[in-house]
Amino acid sequence: MLIIQHNNGTVTDILRCRDDATSENIVVIPSIPKYEPQEGYNGVLKYGENGLYWYYEKVKVSDEISSEELQTIIEEVL
Repeated sequence: MLIIQHNNGTVTDILRCRDDATSENIVVIPSIPKYEPQEGYNGVLKYGENGLYWYYEKVKVSDEISSEELQTIIEEVL
């Protein structure tokens, strides 16, 4: 899907978007807030009543790896 920007009928910009884009879930914003890395957390860019913001979710740490991950590691080494 495409979103177009126009000025007096002349197309000035074309942006790609997902197929599920609607006028209800598209917002024009002046900028994206700066991402502040936090150890042990992943940042998820979100939009709410107060605008665009970073939501930080705790990273789940596990010492275990799946057999598929182990196989990938072994193949990369060999």
